[in-house]
Amino acid sequence: MGIADRRAARLATGTALVALGLLVTGCTEGSAPRAAAPSVAAPTELTASVPTRPDEVAQGALAKARLRQVAPAATDMTEDPGGPTFVESGIARVEEGVRNLSMLKKGAYQVYVSCVGEGAVDVVVGGAPARRVACDERPVGLRVAGAPEELTLDITGVKGASGMVAWELVALSPGGGVRVQ
Repeated sequence: MGIADRRAARLATGTALVALGLLVTGCTEGSAPRAAAPSVAAPTELTASVPTRPDEVAQGALAKARLRQVAPAATDMTEDPGGPTFVESGIARVEEGVRNLSMLKKGAYQVYVSCVGEGAVDVVVGGAPARRVACDERPVGLRVAGAPEELTLDITGVKGASGMVAWELVALSPGGGVRVQ
């Protein structure tokens, strides 16, 4: 095979690859998007708990602000050795609820919950009986004396409830906090 033949073969291969790329791109443009396979989460499912509507953003910010009113030392993460220590927190849509498992050092803890919106949520901490919290912006504190090393937090919206719910876990015992695995 001569030099001219090799150049022609390379040119033909390159042209074929470019044409294939254009064909694949051209076939996907304008076509209807396909549904994701059941085993793969659609992008909207991955970001479902992030507030997206203006009212959700405002409700979430207000719920978090209400928590700061009841536990400013914990929320601001001050280093008061005798005061509460921030452990973890979260925020979610009431409709989606919260299911959290905290790996803790044994000790006393406080869970603060603030719901902003309509209706109420049921809060279950560590398998204790549910406590109903109204979505009226008033934060509620739930004390957990002698918390186990694995503490569950379940927040479920009652039927028809909507809005945003914020929660925060603080250690009341000196040296309390997240257990390092």
